[in-house]
Amino acid sequence: MFTERESIFDLEFSNSWTKYFFFAFVFGLGSFFVGYNIYKDANYDYRGEFYKNHIKDDFQGIVHRKWFYHHVVYIKLTDSTEIIGYYSIYKKVHKGDSIIKKKNSKEIILNKTDSIIYNDIYDENKFHFKLK
Repeated sequence: MFTERESIFDLEFSNSWTKYFFFAFVFGLGSFFVGYNIYKDANYDYRGEFYKNHIKDDFQGIVHRKWFYHHVVYIKLTDSTEIIGYYSIYKKVHKGDSIIKKKNSKEIILNKTDSIIYNDIYDENKFHFKLK
């Protein structure tokens, strides 16, 4: 009269195949979410996010100090302004150089003693020199 039922997580299954299908579904759903998160992290556009976050930056001054700390670059100007994260100009700028970035502009101007360097904040390899 009564059939034997299996219970898992207080869910009763009358057939063992239903139990296997339930486990396969839960495993497949978990694998999908883990795979999606890995895909999303692997295809994250760091340069695009940097560009969106720093397009509104506005600074102008003479470089007083630059340093690299915990994978982040810092440049401090003489007026105590700190520029954080501009990897594209870190190797090109030195103490005493003048640096200009206007609001809503993607171009940074490095005014050195013998030349002027124009650099794009989105692409660190996109720059050109102009001799004085």
